[in-house]
Amino acid sequence: MIDFKEFIKRSMDGPVMAEQEFDLKLCRCLRRLVVDYGVHFTPAEIICDDATADAIFQAGVELLAEVGVYNIDTSRVIDLTEEEIRETCRDTPKQCTLGSTNKETWHPMLMTGEPSKELQKGDSSAR
Repeated sequence: MIDFKEFIKRSMDGPVMAEQEFDLKLCRCLRRLVVDYGVHFTPAEIICDDATADAIFQAGVELLAEVGVYNIDTSRVIDLTEEEIRETCRDTPKQCTLGSTNKETWHPMLMTGEPSKELQKGDSSAR
């Protein structure tokens, strides 16, 4: 997984690009991926099937790998490889802890496949 220092370094050393140029690149890539993956928005179906979810995820990974992340402050693009994106998704913690001591709560992330709910410290289902 790419560490924070490396991410910041890339935001200072990455390719220089005008914001409008980046936005156009993003839009062109997004339009192509929508067609390539057959992704479409259906307001009546907020929750999609597994195949659609997989297509959306793959399109998102491809979009990020192809376009990168734009740093408005430095006018530079932070390039990421598909491998780095997948590693980060895999290695990202599945829960975050908010608070301290006896008031800690665990908030499971939605990507665990389970409904997100607050869990108090000491709750056996918190881990």
